[in-house]
Amino acid sequence: MSWSNLSLRNKLFIILIVISIVPSVTIYLLSQHFMMSSQTSQSSRAAATLLASVARDVDEYVTEINQSLNALYVTYEFQQFTQADADDYVAQAYWAAGFKTLVQNLLQTHPEITGLLYLDQWEKVYYQSNAFFLNYSYRFQEDPFYSMESWPQTPSLSVPHQASYMINDQQDVISYFFPIRNLRTGAYHAGIIIELKTDYIRQLIASSPEVSSQLLLYDQATASFVTASSSDLHLPQALAELLHAKLNGRQVDAMTLQTKHNNNRYELYAYPLGYGQWQLVWLASLDELNSGVRGSLRALLIVTAVTLCAALIIAYPLMHLVWRPMQRLKTSMDQLSRGIHIPVPPSSQRDEISYLIRVFNRMLGNMKELEQEVISSHLKEKERELLQLQAQINPHFLFNTLETIDEYASRGDSTAVEQMIQSLSKMTRYSARVDRGFAALAEEVAYVQEYLRLHSWRNDTTIKTNWQIDPRCLQENVMKLSIQPFVENAIKYGWEPDMELSALVFTITISVRREEQKLIFSVHNTGKTMSKQLVQKLQLLASADMMTKDDFFERHTGIYNVFRRLFLAYGKALQVQISSEEGEGTSIGWCIDQGKL
Repeated sequence: MSWSNLSLRNKLFIILIVISIVPSVTIYLLSQHFMMSSQTSQSSRAAATLLASVARDVDEYVTEINQSLNALYVTYEFQQFTQADADDYVAQAYWAAGFKTLVQNLLQTHPEITGLLYLDQWEKVYYQSNAFFLNYSYRFQEDPFYSMESWPQTPSLSVPHQASYMINDQQDVISYFFPIRNLRTGAYHAGIIIELKTDYIRQLIASSPEVSSQLLLYDQATASFVTASSSDLHLPQALAELLHAKLNGRQVDAMTLQTKHNNNRYELYAYPLGYGQWQLVWLASLDELNSGVRGSLRALLIVTAVTLCAALIIAYPLMHLVWRPMQRLKTSMDQLSRGIHIPVPPSSQRDEISYLIRVFNRMLGNMKELEQEVISSHLKEKERELLQLQAQINPHFLFNTLETIDEYASRGDSTAVEQMIQSLSKMTRYSARVDRGFAALAEEVAYVQEYLRLHSWRNDTTIKTNWQIDPRCLQENVMKLSIQPFVENAIKYGWEPDMELSALVFTITISVRREEQKLIFSVHNTGKTMSKQLVQKLQLLASADMMTKDDFFERHTGIYNVFRRLFLAYGKALQVQISSEEGEGTSIGWCIDQGKL
């Protein structure tokens, strides 16, 4: 059942539902959006501050270790140690004694360092620790964490792993690789490995207790995560894979993402570290915020149910009280449509419906008089418009149009007469309006349409017109009467009344489009083509900026005048193109470069 066939009570019920439910749903959706936006914006700012602070702490810590290692690296004894033969244990011990104190100081000031390990490509090994001992038979080249082939050429941190080379207690460590470059050859042949306790790194990223469980370290190279809590060593595999897919390959200073796992939404903020491919990641569940949204949804459902009950009561039981006089009014109006004038019984009430009934009853009494007044007023308005047209429009065009109107009037075709008068009125108002000679393109298009409509009445034939107007151009200001003269000439010289009876179908295509700062116009017709001499004259006229003195244009002033007005209005910003080829039709186009105006 359509809306128009519904009763007033049913319509009222539907309206009440709409005006009660739609605002509630809108408020719910907007509140959800703003709550999410506010929460995520605030948490992103907090995460950015937190991660920047933690990253700064990590960077300062690594920088301090780097300074100690650089001091060790430039000592004479260490350089001699790196060049000692792998089998010359005496020389190694001698030179190691020279820098042992530096290493000892580093270990004492940083108890989180389990030990310092030196390895090179000749399988020379040096290890110093305050609490742990090296298994000298350990095959470092077979361990993927310590093989020279996997060493980076810049300082970097590894993922957590076990220091399997220790004898007494294999610690869970994160290795800090410090490559050693030969000062003579420039090649990297050795490296120092600082073994850091993994729990200490966790303490660094857990510097804020209230969000410590949400901070992670992520390594893009191995897709590994280090959580801030030692009691939560591993993320759920599905969530870890999802985070890896979100983070992998993102090389930016900082980024904020949102993801979803097991119907739970998470906010993700990543901040890159300067060592290896590590990133600090802040991961927060939005479940708490979603629970508030779900609570508001439950409240919305309750309010909606109450509203529906209220709408039912208002639309049906209460509406019945006011429906009876409306029903009587409806019955009387139905009778009026059949020509039966029966007044509605008046009511003693003073409400709006009673007022409508009284007005309706008065209207029945003077219906005929009002009808005559409307008809008389309409005829006077038509007469006034016709007098204005006679005073303003071009006499030649006016006489032709009036002759056509007279012809249709003699036939008794009042519809055609009315439509032609309306078209002529619109054209006259448009052409005579004081507006400095410019109007919106939409008005110019409407003017051409009215012209074509009058032409169809005059010739009893409708010209096939193809409109290709870019909607973005309709509000552009263009010179008035800039399109219609080209359409008129296309019909005048390219069309004949008997064309529709032949194989040739006459079509006018009017197009306007925008290309950057240019407005491009084109009027194309498929009728008879112009001679080559005429095309050359028009092209010369366009290229000479109206400076040609050809006698042809003294006899054919219409097209000359429109070209002249275009050049006066747009000057150097105007470009005109003219073509007329057998089988392709005639096309006149002009381009206005608004950047040159």
